[in-house]
Amino acid sequence: MSLQVLKEYNGRQIRIRPSDRYVSLTDMAQASGKRLNNWLRSKSTKSYLEALSGSTRKSADQLIQVNESSGANEERGTWGHPKASLRFAQWCSDALAVQVDCWIDELLVTGTVSLNDSPTPQPSIPASGDSMMQLMQALKQQEQMMVLHNQAFAEMIQRSLEVERRQQELENQQREQSLALTEILEDKREAQEQLKALPAPTVEAPQMTMRAKVNQLVRNYVGRTNIPYREAWNRLYKEFFYRCSYNAVQRAKNRGLKKLDCIEQDGLMEQFYAIGCDVLAV
Repeated sequence: MSLQVLKEYNGRQIRIRPSDRYVSLTDMAQASGKRLNNWLRSKSTKSYLEALSGSTRKSADQLIQVNESSGANEERGTWGHPKASLRFAQWCSDALAVQVDCWIDELLVTGTVSLNDSPTPQPSIPASGDSMMQLMQALKQQEQMMVLHNQAFAEMIQRSLEVERRQQELENQQREQSLALTEILEDKREAQEQLKALPAPTVEAPQMTMRAKVNQLVRNYVGRTNIPYREAWNRLYKEFFYRCSYNAVQRAKNRGLKKLDCIEQDGLMEQFYAIGCDVLAV
């Protein structure tokens, strides 16, 4: 593949491939005194190349081509897509960015780039009207291509900025979540320390009475099944009557007491609780 040497910059020549307008990033780095690897490793460069890859449907290896083969010397080095080359030039210096932009535009329009600093020869004005019309059309097409090029470059920059903005938002969210998690863990640690610092009880906790256990059993059963309390108690008393031949309703009526009071006075509360655990289990 033939290469064409562009205008010199800082006393060094920068190569370009006319076939695809790829520019030698190696030459640009040497001419500007910059390290190409520093630019390739930066977070903004990776984000930009990712956005450019999605826009051009080219992989990162296609956008930035490294040629270390044993071929011709003029093909060696690192080559960049025209848009990536301009991005690198902007990173190097404004002056180099302007120069590379002019070279790419010139190659895009004319298919060649001048080798010296002399102005590009301007076509002479034809004498005939048809030739004049053709020249005006050519100039108009060149102007339209320049507008399209500028628009594409502006859209590319906008997409790159949007990618950087979204990445910054994601990093901020991750940072906030990390801080929140740290605060939660710290609060948990402090609570555990405070719990350890509490004095041990000096007395034993009172045990629930058998009657309290029966009441709790019925409450739990009602909470799980959503049936009325009356229905739950009636079911328990009926089962107690069947199993123990004990009519709590009649005995309570005869004594003028509550049904649980009668069962408790007769020393049958443990049996009543045991039947409740059996009957009210769900």
